[in-house]
Parts: sequence; structure tokens; C-alpha cells
Amino acid sequence: MPSVLVTGMSGTGKSTALAELGRRGFRVVDTESPAWSEWMPAANEWLWREDRIAELLAPEEDDVLYVSGCMSK
Repeated sequence: MPSVLVTGMSGTGKSTALAELGRRGFRVVDTESPAWSEWMPAANEWLWREDRIAELLAPEEDDVLYVSGCMSK
């Protein structure tokens, strides 16, 4: 499936853009939550849960998937 990563600093409009894309019928996922990321004390930052992100991106579908997030990987 084609995937588009929407990234940027806080306040740049990622959530607004994804909300609008969702209203238009596109599949959207905001990864800035504990469901997709975890706090890593050793790194002192939130990092994507790579197993969850890999599952998210793995399906071979024709629909475009818009993924938002600016957490380190």
C-alpha cells in the first residue's frame, strides 16, 4: 500500500491535516500515542514501537495510508 508520512514540529498542522484527510475518506493513523510509541529512559525520548509500525505498513492494499508522527525511530 502506498504510505505517506506526515511529519513536522509541534503546531505545524499534522493533526489538522490528518483530520481533514480522514473526513475525505482516507485511512489515517496518528502515531503520537502510547499505542504506537514508548518512552525509552536510556534514550530520554519517545520511540516508535517498531513491531507495531511494521505491522501498520505491511499490508499490501491499494488504498493510500497517511501516517503522522514526529517521534524518533
